Amino acid sequence: MDADIFREMFPSDYIKRFLEKNVRIDGRQFKQPRQIVIEFGEGLTNYQYADCFISVKHVIREIELKEVDLNQCIRLSIIMDNQEELSNIDKVRIEKHYLNQIYDVVLQIVDPQRLRNQNGKVQQIELYIRVAGADGSLLSHLINCVSFSLQQIKHFETQNSIVYKEIKCQTFAVFEDQIFTDPSDFEEKNSSVISVIHIQGDEQFILKKHDGKPLNYNLIQQVIQLF
Repeated sequence: MDADIFREMFPSDYIKRFLEKNVRIDGRQFKQPRQIVIEFGEGLTNYQYADCFISVKHVIREIELKEVDLNQCIRLSIIMDNQEELSNIDKVRIEKHYLNQIYDVVLQIVDPQRLRNQNGKVQQIELYIRVAGADGSLLSHLINCVSFSLQQIKHFETQNSIVYKEIKCQTFAVFEDQIFTDPSDFEEKNSSVISVIHIQGDEQFILKKHDGKPLNYNLIQQVIQLF
């Protein structure tokens, strides 16, 4: 079943597009705006930044437990399509490393006591994570995407929303979850923006825009909470 879910998450053209690129993990040079795009909807959270594409699908089930056991309440699976050049043993080791890091973040976000329903059953959250392409701050991007996916469970069950981050400058460096730019390279003042586009039915409109601020998880969370 897991394999079927993973196959559904990434269209084949996404994998081809991101795996065929010549990926440089830092010191990128570009003239056109780059975007971080985070898409919510249909149980999926898609996170795209430069040559890195992450997709997280969440599935919620009800299981019967006498006591809330977090190990049974939360399941994580990951496939990293950007590790094809490695042996299967090395690939499994790297995937396990990322899963352990992500699991620690999930523990900080999810309160297992809140997963118990009134009927005595427990909600089990399953996260399926798939990665194409690569980036020097892949772990930070993974943590962001998983965090947004968990927030979607709380806030976006009936909504589709997209968060855009656009950078218009010649050079930048990535450190953890922040993007640092050289102000002298800005094409115009406050050229770095975050906007949230809310899609409901056939309507699409911008809810909020933040100018001239670096992207980090907390800032986007402030925007999301405005819903």
